[in-house]
Amino acid sequence: MRNRVSVGIDRFDDLIEGGFLEGSFNLLAGEPGAGKTIFSQFFILDGLKKGENCLYVTFVEPEAQLLEYGARFGFELEKYQKKGKLKILDRPIGEEMEMESITTEILKEVRSRDCQRLVVDSLSALTLGFPESERRRRLIRTVTRLLNSVNCTWIGIAEHSPEDITYRFEEYLADGMIYLETKFNEGQLKRHLKIIKMRGTNHARKSYPYKITNKGIVIKKG
Repeated sequence: MRNRVSVGIDRFDDLIEGGFLEGSFNLLAGEPGAGKTIFSQFFILDGLKKGENCLYVTFVEPEAQLLEYGARFGFELEKYQKKGKLKILDRPIGEEMEMESITTEILKEVRSRDCQRLVVDSLSALTLGFPESERRRRLIRTVTRLLNSVNCTWIGIAEHSPEDITYRFEEYLADGMIYLETKFNEGQLKRHLKIIKMRGTNHARKSYPYKITNKGIVIKKG
């Protein structure tokens, strides 16, 4: 039986039988401002606290801004950088050649550092250089298989809503999919977490309201 990898967010692990399956690819989707980066930093921080080596790849937020953002919630990621437990790859992307090079760099870092956890922020940005959906699908499939071979548990972030079919192939390739929904209701911003799928897991099937506070993501009872 495969081990479970805790995400580190109160109540969330209980919704997925204790955590992600070890070595799995989990798609975290939602609109901008839904808290995808915070969610992913919780996941990375949980691993760091357990002495694991972690890699955070960012194509969206600059490294300094990412660290500052995490510090607002008391994550202290810089401390783990100095210890050599966390590496942040801050890379621009857009051309096909860059994509091939960066993908190789990610896999090299995971292997050489024996990383147990990885975040790619975001898959939407990573695949921008490939206009054809088939080539994007092949890229993500290749990365997923290689990461599975080294037993690295990872989150890939995607900017889209359930109605957006542009990156629908990611949903089929991923072992798990979490959707962070944001919408206005009677003039107030409401957020809901939905677990769309989680292979090999008897996951919760309700919509769970959550808030983003100074402690990060707080999930309420659904």
